[in-house]
Amino acid sequence: MKKVILSLLILLVIFSMESFGGELTGAGQAVRNVLLRSGIDVIHLEESGYKILAGELTGAGKRASMAAIKIFVANGEVLYIEDVDSILVGNKKIVLDAPSAPETLRVHSLPELKGVESMGNIIARQKIQGIVILPELAIP
Repeated sequence: MKKVILSLLILLVIFSMESFGGELTGAGQAVRNVLLRSGIDVIHLEESGYKILAGELTGAGKRASMAAIKIFVANGEVLYIEDVDSILVGNKKIVLDAPSAPETLRVHSLPELKGVESMGNIIARQKIQGIVILPELAIP
């Protein structure tokens, strides 16, 4: 009987770890806290299909197109894509109100991101704690 209970407990722990994917600790929790402090309902956000990526902008977000970005979390604050003037990619600056911006963003993926500019301030990639993307826009 003890072996059955122990086996069930181990399975419960394994399934719990898979469903949360480590996002409730470290960088993931910090990003969620910033979103919550900004009045964003994280549960509703995820139920609506958005995905929160924290830490390095590689891995899970590696295939995501920059066109999928909806929110940046940087320096402990939320920056909506509508408030971003330009995105720095390599040695290029993509001005978001340019007519070609949507198509240009679609062909660039998150690992190419060097920084964002908003109201004359440049936020370097290293200062970006996380992003919120809409996955159906994520495939370039």
